[in-house]
Amino acid sequence: LWQIEKLNDHYYCRQVHELPAKDPINTARKAAQNLADWLKSIEYKDKLFIYGDPSTKSSNNIDDDKKSFFDLFTGTLRNNGFEIQDRMSRSNKPVSSMGDFVNAIFENRIKNISIQINESCKTSINDYIETKQDKDGGILKKRETDPQTKTSFEKHGHFTDNLKDFICQCFESEFIQFQSNKIGHQAYIIERPKRIR
Repeated sequence: LWQIEKLNDHYYCRQVHELPAKDPINTARKAAQNLADWLKSIEYKDKLFIYGDPSTKSSNNIDDDKKSFFDLFTGTLRNNGFEIQDRMSRSNKPVSSMGDFVNAIFENRIKNISIQINESCKTSINDYIETKQDKDGGILKKRETDPQTKTSFEKHGHFTDNLKDFICQCFESEFIQFQSNKIGHQAYIIERPKRIR
């Protein structure tokens, strides 16, 4: 969960909370209900802006109505009384370029944007630190097997995916300008983020 504050033409992007959707709440509806419950607990009543991976809008065979993850998630939030505004891009952008842009922000090469992570977001912070670049410039997502459930999963990269999608969609014009200027081609290893209390 992020908040953006603009002060004197500078944007402060703050990750204020996280709600890792681990089993048994790792379905679209249960994850959305978990978010709705948390928002109600802090008496949040404003609009929600949704950013993320555009592929979540694709229909699936899991739901009987073939609704997308996005539709199931946002539908649950709307059923809980929240107003939603879709801010997702229509298509995916090159992951390596998105990583370069996020790294440029962390390195203070994008002068009017900064990213801060609340210290309570321990799962996110660990993911930002541990996620590595694959040979094609994307995110390396190694699969591991849970010793208890015997199911395989990707240990790192999901929160980093969320971060890059959010930042590059929220600051799309700056991202496009960054790409056109071809500023730097840094490895997609996000440096330790600044934390807020």
